[in-house]
Amino acid sequence: MNGARLEIQTFTRDKTNNKPQLVILDVLSNSRSWDPLNGIVPPNCNVSIKNVHGIELDFKGAERFSVTANRKRNRPIDYTFCVEANRKCFFKNFKKGYKLDFDEEELMHPVTELKNVKIENTCWDEFRGDFVTAFKHNSPMDFNVVVNPLAFGFKI
Repeated sequence: MNGARLEIQTFTRDKTNNKPQLVILDVLSNSRSWDPLNGIVPPNCNVSIKNVHGIELDFKGAERFSVTANRKRNRPIDYTFCVEANRKCFFKNFKKGYKLDFDEEELMHPVTELKNVKIENTCWDEFRGDFVTAFKHNSPMDFNVVVNPLAFGFKI
């Protein structure tokens, strides 16, 4: 499923082993996507992305996430946040995590830190904290997950 995808995530730690993990709360995408609660769903927004002098991206559907910013500098990304927390994929209100296969080097490419950031965000606004930082991944990241469709009642 190719297209633009914005995941609204929260960073957590497992209570039993203290391992970091990311939990997907919501997804905005201009392509089909899948999650264990809703199965395969159609696109839920229109997306505009421009990378001319800075970054301009706009995900517009029932919810909106829009960012305008300038590039500041390239910098390394945190290994715990980027790699360790992505070893398993979790979704809100769903207890099972899905093991992700990916190329660590691909994820660890330097990111571009952003400055003069302007954000319009209607997603999960009652739960968000203060803005900390913004960055852009500069290279594609491929994640693979194996899901048994019979476990969800899909007919093959």
